[in-house]
Amino acid sequence: MAPREDGGGLPAAARRAPRKTRIDARRWYDASCAAVFAGWVDPALVRRWLFATAARPFASAVVDARRGGLLRLVAGDGAAVVTGRVEDARAPSHVHLTLDHGAQRTTIVATLRPVRGGAALHVRHGGVALHRADWLDGRWSGMLYGLGEALDCDSHEFSHDMEWQ
Repeated sequence: MAPREDGGGLPAAARRAPRKTRIDARRWYDASCAAVFAGWVDPALVRRWLFATAARPFASAVVDARRGGLLRLVAGDGAAVVTGRVEDARAPSHVHLTLDHGAQRTTIVATLRPVRGGAALHVRHGGVALHRADWLDGRWSGMLYGLGEALDCDSHEFSHDMEWQ
């Protein structure tokens, strides 16, 4: 049964469950898939763009790019701001991360393929809480631009989509 806007037609448990969304972002980079993949697993690059801004890169990053490896982005005061795990990393085409936000867990899957002399990146961020969706959708646009800056290459956005789950 398709959900109605007011939540009617769904079992009571489903109406009480927090709604989630999935964000899809696509960007092309004037770089090889291997170089863009490195942007996801090299701590010196990751700290400059993943959940960072140009004005506030993270002080450090830990990225253990093995299955089950640690992901941690650390602010200047030493606090771990972003924590998670590397679920899978297959150079140069696939990265799968799980992020922990207190009791909430989200997933990020990044896939790369060669396109027009560069690399096309598709990022899917799943399990995003509804109240953070608009903010995070805009952040992905900025973050993926920042990845191009960290890699010192040209890039352009293909598309941005949200799908309610």
